Amino acid sequence: MNEYTKKRLTTIGGLALLAVCCYLIIDGQRNIGYTGTVQMLIGLAGILVLFYLYNRSHR
Repeated sequence: MNEYTKKRLTTIGGLALLAVCCYLIIDGQRNIGYTGTVQMLIGLAGILVLFYLYNRSHR
């Protein structure tokens, strides 16, 4: 696998993970109680990990 293909697959994977995290946050707002709160926190943690990985690669 060449470098161009690896970069494209990483970008597509990151976008897919971002979409899943956003879905978790939006869907967590509909659930009242601990389950919704935990679901939103998992989505937020995923977005923070994506920010960390992006910033680490663009130092």
